Amino acid sequence: MKYLQIRSLIFILAITLVGVTCDSNSDTTGPGSGEEPAAVEGQVEGDNSQNKIKGTSSDHTTTAVEGATVTALKINADGSTEAIADAETQTNAEGEFTLNINAEAVANSSQQIIVMAEKSSQQWKAFVSGELESGSTVKVQPLTVESSGEADVYSEVVAQNNTDIVSKADVEAFVGAETSAEIRSNTQAAATIAEALAAEAQARAEFFANQSAKISSDQKQQILNTKAEAQAQLESELYAAASSAEEEAAMETFLKAVAEAHAEAGVDVSAYAEAKELAGRVAIKHCSSLSAEAKAEIRTRTALLTSFFIDQAVQARMEAEGAAQSNIDAAADAAVTLRQEIKAMAGASKAEIDAVFETYNETVVDILSQEFSASSETILSINSEINESSGLKATLETTVEATANTQLIVDAYSTFHSEVKALVDSSFSSASETEAEFMADVLILANLAN
Repeated sequence: MKYLQIRSLIFILAITLVGVTCDSNSDTTGPGSGEEPAAVEGQVEGDNSQNKIKGTSSDHTTTAVEGATVTALKINADGSTEAIADAETQTNAEGEFTLNINAEAVANSSQQIIVMAEKSSQQWKAFVSGELESGSTVKVQPLTVESSGEADVYSEVVAQNNTDIVSKADVEAFVGAETSAEIRSNTQAAATIAEALAAEAQARAEFFANQSAKISSDQKQQILNTKAEAQAQLESELYAAASSAEEEAAMETFLKAVAEAHAEAGVDVSAYAEAKELAGRVAIKHCSSLSAEAKAEIRTRTALLTSFFIDQAVQARMEAEGAAQSNIDAAADAAVTLRQEIKAMAGASKAEIDAVFETYNETVVDILSQEFSASSETILSINSEINESSGLKATLETTVEATANTQLIVDAYSTFHSEVKALVDSSFSSASETEAEFMADVLILANLAN
C-alpha cells in the first residue's frame, strides 16, 4: 500500500513538472509527440484600412494591437472553423506574435489554417499560405479588416468545395479593403464573392473549351503551385513591409507572378488573356448585390489583373513574331501607364475603366501600324471598323451587358474573336497566314476590357 502511494506521488510530481515546464504555446507539440511545432509569425494591425494595391502615403501607418489573443483555426469541409488545441499566444507592444502549432494538427488540417486575433470583442483573421510542417516557420500578412475579409471568402470557397478551381491567390487578387468592409457588415457577402470567383473560373474553362484550347491536369497543378508560392511570398513581404510603397511593390510583384504562372505552364497566353477578361465580367455580374463601393473596387482590381494578362500576351505575340525591340518596349511602357492609371482610380466606374483601356488600345494599334508600316492605314482602318458605333465591339458589349448567362457571354466573345480574325484575313489578303494571325491576335487583345 505504501509502495502504491509513493508511486502515485511520483506520477503526480512528474505531471506537475511537465505542466510547469510546458506552456500552451511551447516548443513541444502535445502529448505523445516528439516533433517540433510549426511556427507562424505575424502582426495584428487591427482596423488599418490601407489598400495594398495602392498606398495612401509614403509612411507605413499602422495601429498595432497589443495584448490580443492569437489562436489557430482549422477550416472544416463545410467552411466552419474549429480551434486547434494548444495553439495560443498574445501579441506584444508592436502587435507582433509567434504562434506555435502542433505538428500533428498541421498534418490533419490539409494546410487549411486561419490565424485569428481577438481583443475587446474585436476580431481579425488571415489565412496561412506558407506550407507548415514540423520545425518550419512561415509568415502571414498583417491581420487587418482586409485580411479578415479574404479569410472569410476563402472559408466559403472551402464550404462550396471549390478549392480545386479557386486558390488563395485568386481571393487575394479579388478582395480589397472596401470589399472586406462589406464582408464585415454583410453576412452574405463572403459567400457571394466565393460564388463569383467560382463562376469566374468556370467561365474561363468554358471559353477555353469553346476555342478548343486545353489546359492539362499537369498544367493546372503547376499553375496552382506557382500561385501558392506567389501568395506565400506576398504574405512574407507584406509582413516585412516598412512603407506603403513596399506594400504596393509586393502586390505588383504578386499580380505579375499570378499572370506569368500560366505562361510558365505553357498555356496559350493570348487565349488566357481573353478568357480572363470575359471571366472577370462574369464575376462582376455575380457581385451585383454588393454595395456600390465594393463593386467599384472589384471592378478596378479585376481590370488591374486583366491588364497584366493582356500586356503579357501582347509582348509574347510581338516577341514570337520577331517585332522590333523598340516596339516591344513601347507596348510594355503603354501597359505600365495603363496599370498606373487603374491604380490611381481606387474605385472606378466601367466608363472610367473603359477610357484608360481605350488609350492603351490607341497606343498598341499605333505600334502595330509602325511594325507593319506598309499596311498602317489598313490596320488603323480595321481598328476603327471594330470600334464604330455598330461595329464588332458594340455588338459584343450589347450582348454581354444584356445577360448574366455565362454561356451566352462566352459565345459572344467567341464570335467577336472569330469575326475580328475574318476581318483581318479579308483586309490583308496579301499578308502571310502567320502575319495575319499575329495582327488579328494583337488587335483582339488591344480591344479587350474597353
